[in-house]
Amino acid sequence: MAQRLAIFCLFACALLAADGEAPLTKTALGTDEAGDRWPKAYQWESARYVLRTDVPEREGEELIRSLDRLQSAFFEEFAEIIPEERLEEKLVVYFYGDHKRFESSIKKVHPGMELSDGFVNTGDNIAHLFRIETKLKGAVVPDRESMFHECTHQLMNTLLGGERDSAGRPHFWAVEGIACLFESLDIDNDTHTIGKRLPGRFRVVEQAAARLKKIRLADFLQMTQKEMLSASGDPKAPETNYIYASLLSYYLCAVGDGKYKRSFLTYVREIYRGKAKSSTFDETIGLEVEGLETDLRQFIDRIGKEIDRNERQRE
Repeated sequence: MAQRLAIFCLFACALLAADGEAPLTKTALGTDEAGDRWPKAYQWESARYVLRTDVPEREGEELIRSLDRLQSAFFEEFAEIIPEERLEEKLVVYFYGDHKRFESSIKKVHPGMELSDGFVNTGDNIAHLFRIETKLKGAVVPDRESMFHECTHQLMNTLLGGERDSAGRPHFWAVEGIACLFESLDIDNDTHTIGKRLPGRFRVVEQAAARLKKIRLADFLQMTQKEMLSASGDPKAPETNYIYASLLSYYLCAVGDGKYKRSFLTYVREIYRGKAKSSTFDETIGLEVEGLETDLRQFIDRIGKEIDRNERQRE
């Protein structure tokens, strides 16, 4: 009997080691963040995250596993710049199964907050997201990309802080750019990659190409949050700026075998620390701005063609 038990324990441990995933706990929740009754809601908890959600059990488990993988990827990318041991507490994420409940709860708990695809409240550093459906064949579900984006902000806020202060300073594009980069996180069993898969945000590059090519990189690098999100007479300007930030981050980290990735991540760290000056991009990245602007315009054309080709293959 003891021998059989030992064999079973060895087999179970082997499964856990092969799976490489830590155990989870799940407990029922009665109310949402606003204190309203929240039917079928529960809390998933891993060694790194607390996820409060009302999506079906299998989807909830997949979500918290994905969050754990995001954090693994994050520390792998920032290994030489941000030590993992600095993260002392579990991060909290609300993921609502439908937009109506998300909207109702947020309006009560965070009045005045702009309701986008999700956000991280800089006061308590809690992430808020909701399920977004997609009918695009072969596409990553957009709420996963939103989750990776917002929870990258959450990690940066926790480890480096300063985002609320960086909002009024130049270089704000990189605060969004690093989050946009992690939208390209691709999880496949025991492996993950950043920058190998084109993020969904790039689907509109071809349509936005003319607007993107009008951006002057030297001016873009110096934008504050207010300037980046300002319509400036063009209602599509904020969206265009986000796409450009995503393209620039992706280009620096993923193109050419990630030649400038470490420099870019160091640059982002300096922005969060409040140490970035007008010359920090040139000094840290080591690229001449006018030449990079030309390369980006060519990159925009290349991405547009690649997305178009991928879309035709899905049809």
